[in-house]
Amino acid sequence: MSTAAENNTSSTESAELQTDRKSQANAKNPSHSPSGTPFVVKVRHHDSGGGAAQFRSNKGDNSVQESGHEADALTLERAAAALHGYLDAGARRDAKTACSYLSKTGKETPAAYLGERNPSAKKCVTDLTALWAHVAPRNLAQAAEADVGSFRVQGPTKGLLLYHGADHLDFSMPMVYEAGQWKVGTLSASELP
Repeated sequence: MSTAAENNTSSTESAELQTDRKSQANAKNPSHSPSGTPFVVKVRHHDSGGGAAQFRSNKGDNSVQESGHEADALTLERAAAALHGYLDAGARRDAKTACSYLSKTGKETPAAYLGERNPSAKKCVTDLTALWAHVAPRNLAQAAEADVGSFRVQGPTKGLLLYHGADHLDFSMPMVYEAGQWKVGTLSASELP
């Protein structure tokens, strides 16, 4: 019969062996984190809310943080769900789903990045797939880490979601209200000062 101490030692040794195997696998596969898990597993959803004050900068421009007015909790939740849907789809490289969360103008953005003269929302999936071919999986997974803290509504159809991202950086993402729901306004967020 084994004791609790022996069980703890056994499980610790097992965890160390698994960690070593994951480290070896990670060296061979850069799309995995140091823990050996695929980067897309690291996507997290925790929206702390709390308003725009947490994003204020003592040394920079606060026009984004002070723009419009703070959305109510339900509006914040709905806009955050669209952002998470878009970012999660990006981490999975699921362009069809990602495009479904983009506004009409947002769907035309990939074509503009690719230098096309006549951007079309109809080509969003093809164009987004082409853009992502040049982006490391790790970068897309890190971009999906978002803790939404504020939604600054700017009239009935526009707003800015403010969120904490990977590496303790803060971002704003333009949002557009179309066909009765909030949509992501562009491909990537802007870092806040």
